[in-house]
Amino acid sequence: MTKLQEDGLLQLIANGCGLAGWHGHMGDAFRNRPIYHFLIGGQSVAHPPGWPDNLQPKEDYIDYDVTICKPDDPVVKGIKSFRLISEQYYILVDSSNEVLATTTFSGEHLWWIEATVMPVVWKRRWDKGRIFYCSIGHELDDLKLPQVTDIIRRGAIWVAKEQSINVSSVRRQFAWTLYVLARLQIKQSRGALRSRPKFVCKQTGFLLHKALFDFRRDLHQLQLRPFMTLYRCAVRLSELSKFVHLAESAALNCNRLKYA
Repeated sequence: MTKLQEDGLLQLIANGCGLAGWHGHMGDAFRNRPIYHFLIGGQSVAHPPGWPDNLQPKEDYIDYDVTICKPDDPVVKGIKSFRLISEQYYILVDSSNEVLATTTFSGEHLWWIEATVMPVVWKRRWDKGRIFYCSIGHELDDLKLPQVTDIIRRGAIWVAKEQSINVSSVRRQFAWTLYVLARLQIKQSRGALRSRPKFVCKQTGFLLHKALFDFRRDLHQLQLRPFMTLYRCAVRLSELSKFVHLAESAALNCNRLKYA
């Protein structure tokens, strides 16, 4: 994940979008992006007796308990504590998380963490957005456990509820981004067209300006039919990209003829 992508994700969640996930794809992803882990509320570092980088994860499977610690919360209400055989995640966690389920390490494999109580399921806020995480789920069999299935389903529903994201604002931002990209494509094309024969320039230039005109017309329709319009805008941008490639190829051919 790049810094730009991370900033976009943080802003999206802060504006009211939700994020839900489980196991390593969320809790052990993007290790070089600490703010991402600030966002989700933790970073997995091991699953004793081994570590996340082990080539044979099943060697780290142990039999352990998951204890529901907030039984009145809608995400885990009615679900009893349970036992499973899988990876027992050791996680560096944010104390601001609202922990819903925990596990306790026995110390059998690493004596110095004996009796350590570790969050397994939590939820949290990120400005206007909601975050849900469950550390269980290395294999499909883990997710087939009725308790795990219900917890993840309810967590995802909790994340999706009462979102205050401004849809119109997102549409406008997306439309503006597409328009800026289109203008950049036009600018790039004009540069490639300079070395082309005049009649080819005129023909391709007409196509470029027509595509941009259609693109701008679609943007004006954005509020009336937003989803279909955004799709058409994306198609227009793709068309402009093809025109750019056409212009660059023709310019290259012209230069080859010039020096032949």
